[in-house]
This record gives sequence, structure tokens and C-alpha cells, in this order.
Amino acid sequence: MEIIVINKPECLLTIPDEFQPNLPNLRNLLMSEFGSIWVVHLLDKQTSGVLIFAKNSNTYKLLNTQFQNREIKKSYLSLAHGFPQWNKMMISYQICINGDHCHRTIIDTNNGKYSRSMVEIIRKFNTYSYAQIYPQSGYSHQIRCHLAAIGQPIIKDHLFNLLRINNHDDQISIPANQKIMFLHAASISYYLSENRPKIIIDPLPE
Repeated sequence: MEIIVINKPECLLTIPDEFQPNLPNLRNLLMSEFGSIWVVHLLDKQTSGVLIFAKNSNTYKLLNTQFQNREIKKSYLSLAHGFPQWNKMMISYQICINGDHCHRTIIDTNNGKYSRSMVEIIRKFNTYSYAQIYPQSGYSHQIRCHLAAIGQPIIKDHLFNLLRINNHDDQISIPANQKIMFLHAASISYYLSENRPKIIIDPLPE
């Protein structure tokens, strides 16, 4: 076994929390089942979707190199506020991770790292947009920051959603007690050999 692929549920940490290390997290759960594992990449607690762990150090180094060289391709699905006039946009910003007192990733044109996300609108509702996002860089909170910066924060993203918008229109009804953030890691492609890439697709949770 070289890798472990997980369909991560929302509201579960990938790694232990710095301030609450006893909270359930995937790394510790998998270690109790499979022994030593290596964390290749992360998903936010509120984000669901495909997540890869390496089972040995050689595979970790191989995948980590692919991440550093931006050879690994990922896509996300989101439901966000807003009804844009465009159907496809490359979002480019200089961003600073953990840039404010809320530990958000923020736009910082002076000291930020260059980041890009390609957004393709799949369907437009009256006040929402269903989109697929292809991050060209892989910084923490990048997609959430990018969509909020263009005025389309992800629905139920309480960290980045500073807009007070009614969560109901004539095509979608979102329960007021709904707590799940509408961001899902839908696919990832990577190499474990010199052959064609392995592509994993994770359908949306029900």
C-alpha cells in the first residue's frame, strides 16, 4: 500500500488542532488503523472531499515534490453568494496567510504571495452561483479568500462571509440551521509512476 485516499466528511479536522489536540482528526484516526502515515495535503475542517495520505516516506516525498512543482491538479465545487455576469474567470491576488486577528487569509498587495484560482460557473440561480474551481496555487484558505474578495463568499463560510444575504430564493432553500460550508474537494490527479496520472473523483455529499 502506497497511499490512503479518504472521502473526508465536513466538520472533521485533517490534523490535530494546535489548541485542542484531543479533538477527533483524520491523521490520528488513520494512524490507529494503519500505523505510520504521512500527511500530504490538508483540507479545512468545514470542507468535504478527497484527501490523500502517504503510507511511506518515499511516496510522501514523491507527492510532496509534485505539490511543490504544481504538478498535482485539484478541483473544488462551491455554492456561493452572487450572480456574476461572467462564466469563467481567473482570480489573481497576492495573499497573506493568517493575516488578521481571525486567522484569515487576506489580500496583501505589498507582502502577499501570488495566488491564482480559475473559476467556472456551472449554473446560476437568482442569488447564488454553483461553480467549479481549479486552484493554480495551493495556499491555506485560498479559494475562500478569493471568492470573498470578488464579492462571492461561499455559503455558510462564517469566517469569510461578511455579507448578510437572505439564504433563500425561488430555486434553492437552505435551512437556517444548516452549518455545512458549501465547498467540496471534488477531484485530484497525481503520479505514482511515470505512467499516466491517477485521477480520483469524489462526488458531492448528499
